[in-house]
Amino acid sequence: MKIEKIDIQTSNKKHATDIAMLVDKPEFLREIQILREKWGITSLFRQADFFNFIDKYISGKNRSREFYSDISTLLEKFNRGINFKRVVEYVLVTGVVPEGVYLSCYFDTIPIGETDIVANPKAKQYVIVISPRTEKQELLEVFYEFQEHIRGYEPTHEFDRRMLGKINFHNHERNFNIENPDDKEHIEQYMDGSVYSAADITKNKTLKELERTREWYWIRYGDNLNDKTIRPLSYKKILELWQKNCPNNLQNQNEKDSNKHKECSCSYCLFYDINIIEQALASYIKLLNQS
Repeated sequence: MKIEKIDIQTSNKKHATDIAMLVDKPEFLREIQILREKWGITSLFRQADFFNFIDKYISGKNRSREFYSDISTLLEKFNRGINFKRVVEYVLVTGVVPEGVYLSCYFDTIPIGETDIVANPKAKQYVIVISPRTEKQELLEVFYEFQEHIRGYEPTHEFDRRMLGKINFHNHERNFNIENPDDKEHIEQYMDGSVYSAADITKNKTLKELERTREWYWIRYGDNLNDKTIRPLSYKKILELWQKNCPNNLQNQNEKDSNKHKECSCSYCLFYDINIIEQALASYIKLLNQS
């Protein structure tokens, strides 16, 4: 199967950046290709059929442990947390990362020990999952979401009643404090959830700017990622091909009478600075290598 650009469908710029920093890595894409071959994915499934694939080809064949072990191994290899688990699964099966699949901070319940009897409150615990990109405000929001979840939960076991009785929500809200991480080897900057400062992870100021850089990246390296003998395209060629995205471009090509060609002032036609493309891609590649 040909290596193609992953479709990131999120309106959150930070989330889109986090996802792109993984799914645009050439080595990650090659690992995905290997897993697709292993799991018999010869063509991508529709986004709506994702869970059908899991039910039919993974759970239905009693291969869940093996499948999720492959996902965990991939996450570990690229130093990503459990919050990327569903991202990798969707990339593997559909080539799309839908809105809401990735969260940089959320709360969850996990089993305690080896037991799978999660219906028993004694066998589960609550956790708040964070990442180096988690911002203080996100953590606070998840904390309050967890509180609302607990308040709305009707305890049915004595264990639950004892534990809930120990929670002083007022005290937690008043004293809740988050210290900045001090692991400087892995986290160079924490303010605003920004890490990897050497690579300038916040260089793309808007989601559209990030999407534009990804478009240039895939125009330049798309064929090269599939065949190392094909050289990356020149920046001049990138601009030429990118400008063909202009909505009037195709109409003008099909219109033989040049007098009837439409003039356009869209973002594609007004852009002409090759240096910006070169600088943006240099920063993006640096970011991919360092994140």
